[in-house]
Formats: sequence, structure tokens, C-alpha cells
Amino acid sequence: VPVKSGDSLHLVAVYDGSMLTLYVNGEQQDQKKVGKVSSFATESGAKYLCIGADSDASGKGEYPTDAVIYTARIWSEPITAGQAMYLYNTARG
Repeated sequence: VPVKSGDSLHLVAVYDGSMLTLYVNGEQQDQKKVGKVSSFATESGAKYLCIGADSDASGKGEYPTDAVIYTARIWSEPITAGQAMYLYNTARG
């Protein structure tokens, strides 16, 4: 998706245990098989959650985005394509 400075995007990333799916403005943009994530915030010993960046194995933030994040939501179960579109339509008002 081509983006210009000042553009507003609605992004949804869904991980179902093996696949990572990205929705941009309600439409599926990409999907990749990524396998198991090393740890989740609900697992014993998990310490870090990065939104708008990535973290290395020690938890140090890296690759920060140059963006403003208005809202972040985290669900305990993967959402569907229809739910991603609903979230986008709801966010537009």
C-alpha cells in the first residue's frame, strides 16, 4: 500500500498460531507462515510487548516506527477477515 506522509491507515495483524495475516484498511494485504512465536505475554517469563517497534531477545526496543498510534487492541483469539473489516468501518465512523 503506497503511503504518503500524513496518511492515516487502519492496520490489523492476526496471528493464529502459525500464520500471520495483515489487514490494511479492512482488506487482507499479506499472509505468511511464521510458525511459533517465541513467547507471549501470558506465558511465564514473558516480559515485553512492543507496539510500533520490535524487540530483540533481551527485550531492547529496535526498529521504531515514525508514526502516531491512536489505538491498540489485543484479543485473546484470532479475529476473522469480516471482523477486521468491521473494525475498519467502525473506526471510520
